[in-house]
Amino acid sequence: MVRPYLNDLILHCLFRLKGERTVHSVYHLLSGKKSSQTIQDCRIFDLAVYFCTLPLLERNVFNKAVSELEKDGIITLQDEKGNYLLHDKSVKILEEFHKGQKRLTHLNGYLYHRSAQIHWRRFALLFQVLSNSVHQNKKYYAVDRDMTVQSWVKSWIGRNKHKLTAVTASLHDELQQLLTLPEILDLQAEIFIRKCSGFHRVGYNNHQIKSQLELDETEVHYLFLDTLHFLFRSAFEEADRYPVLSSIFTDERVTLTKSSAETWYYLKQGYSIEEIVRIRRLKKNTIEDHIVEIALQSPNFDVSPFLNN
Repeated sequence: MVRPYLNDLILHCLFRLKGERTVHSVYHLLSGKKSSQTIQDCRIFDLAVYFCTLPLLERNVFNKAVSELEKDGIITLQDEKGNYLLHDKSVKILEEFHKGQKRLTHLNGYLYHRSAQIHWRRFALLFQVLSNSVHQNKKYYAVDRDMTVQSWVKSWIGRNKHKLTAVTASLHDELQQLLTLPEILDLQAEIFIRKCSGFHRVGYNNHQIKSQLELDETEVHYLFLDTLHFLFRSAFEEADRYPVLSSIFTDERVTLTKSSAETWYYLKQGYSIEEIVRIRRLKKNTIEDHIVEIALQSPNFDVSPFLNN
């Protein structure tokens, strides 16, 4: 029987948090809550790769997974606030989970969560259009009916219409090269291709792939996401080598939350923490959380005015 991947992922996050946060902080992390506290947690506790990797995770599904961990004697919830204890039984489960996680070396929700969904939707529709174009088939149902996605694909096709055959062949070669590299498991490449729609072919969803390959559905999601993030990084960092992918996957990495960006504006104007508190009518610890977020995201940010030696 396949262990529930979500349960083990939550357990892994709880282990990393070392009891310094509640179980609810894991939900905020996985679902991608845009707060300074959650952003700090994912960086400080080395959980950034999982940030916003389950944006559609429902609270009741998360609570059910936590309840199952408690029922199995793996954790104990100490109070209604969500404080917890890990039991010895968790050690063996975590060992097995960590072995599997070693293969997810490209996952980076913190960097790519903003662009993951829209880039995949654009790619999936473009892949379908190009596949049908190669076979000169004009009658098929688009995998994405959203007008903004369709408009982007039409614009991309328009920019490349005079060299569409050559660009399609290049995209095939780039994908074949990347998906056959040792960094990507054969299983991951299989999942990625199964999700793609093309000529006389409708891509499968995670639930269908789970049944086909006898995997946990959440694990299918993460194996796919790791592959997608690998393609992102290759397109962003090796644009000369993968020009077609780089024209599809544009770099839209994470930025500061809106509130932290406003605090940074005042800091750059020379305002003190106390002055910003008064101007923005926020609590001092909220402004301090913003400063931590700024420091985490900006390597050149000077922290000396806020910390003694």
